[in-house]
Amino acid sequence: MNQPSITSLSNKRLICQSIETSLSQDKTFDLFSSFMPRKKEIQHKLNEDVLDLQIYPEGYFDQFDPTRKFMKYACVEVNDEAICPEGMELLELQAGKYAIFTQALKDYDPSIFEYIYGEWLPSSSHQLDSRPHFDVLSEEIQKRNPNALQTIWIPIR
Repeated sequence: MNQPSITSLSNKRLICQSIETSLSQDKTFDLFSSFMPRKKEIQHKLNEDVLDLQIYPEGYFDQFDPTRKFMKYACVEVNDEAICPEGMELLELQAGKYAIFTQALKDYDPSIFEYIYGEWLPSSSHQLDSRPHFDVLSEEIQKRNPNALQTIWIPIR
């Protein structure tokens, strides 16, 4: 597996839809099936990227439990003029340091998460932070271009 790049992210203003889910009852498809057709309602987007964002409860990573619930969001980044459409919510993503892992869509391997949390993080000088985790779904990924790069952002300190 590849080594991440480390970057400091500035504050971001996001408009999102959310759903409570777990790994065992993954509702990602339901969330994005609802959000993507409504994305055009959002004014003042900064780009066409969509963030697949997760907010985990305190202690979520202490012991693996695929039935443990967390919040998942489908989001777009907006400027300060954006108004939240009905049924959506505003989320402020706080600045902080992130480890960014990249893989080509055609080479997608879900075991990357086992590598990140089970190998890379414990052997690195970083600790997991309690800020949101997210993947950036670029326009190329949304169009299912097999050469598109997926970026996985893991909050660290």
